[in-house]
Amino acid sequence: MNHSLKYFNDLKFKSDLRTIRLMRGLSRKDVSINIGISDKTLYRYEKEPGTTPVHIAKRLSLYYGVPLDQFDYK
Repeated sequence: MNHSLKYFNDLKFKSDLRTIRLMRGLSRKDVSINIGISDKTLYRYEKEPGTTPVHIAKRLSLYYGVPLDQFDYK
C-alpha cells in the first residue's frame, strides 16, 4: 500500500484541503483546472474550511483519492 494512502486511511479527523493538496505535491492551479473551478475559488475553500460545496468536495475526493468524509464541506 502506498504510504501516503495509508496515512489518509488512518486519519481520524477532518483534513484541510491545502494540506491534502500539498501532500500530493500538487499546485492549486493544477487541481483547479482538473476539477473545473478557478484557482481563486479553490484558494477560498482552502482558507475557509466548511465552505466547500458537497459537489466540489466529491470532485476533490475523487481527484485526491481521499474519502469524502475527510473533508469539511457544507
